[in-house]
Amino acid sequence: MITDDSEIPRLVNEINVRMRELQDYVGDRNIDESRIEFPRGYLRSCEHHRKKYAFLQKPIIEKNISYTLLATDVYRWLLNRTDIALSAQEMIVKQGLILICSVVEVLVEECSKGLHDRGKFFKQRLRTLSRHR
Repeated sequence: MITDDSEIPRLVNEINVRMRELQDYVGDRNIDESRIEFPRGYLRSCEHHRKKYAFLQKPIIEKNISYTLLATDVYRWLLNRTDIALSAQEMIVKQGLILICSVVEVLVEECSKGLHDRGKFFKQRLRTLSRHR
């Protein structure tokens, strides 16, 4: 168990060496026993996300948003806990942005319902919402 930050470099080095050994041995094979446990507690729960969007009053949308945000937590972990870089890092960031934009699009769609001048397109709906704040 780590008791202070000075122990982190040694532990990370140990983990890196062992993961390299595992990867070198397993390669592309899919072996159940070679799966590394994802840290429990890092991902926020779907319930945590659903509570934030209860104002939508549509459980299916709350559920879909919560699963989408769960995916962004996985990306956040990869970016914060690995040294993934270059194109792979850019791909993760872009995918995260796409997911967040999807959530924003749904929120604008739902929150603009019932407004007489909401328009057909995202930009129009966003303008309408900004006028009705």
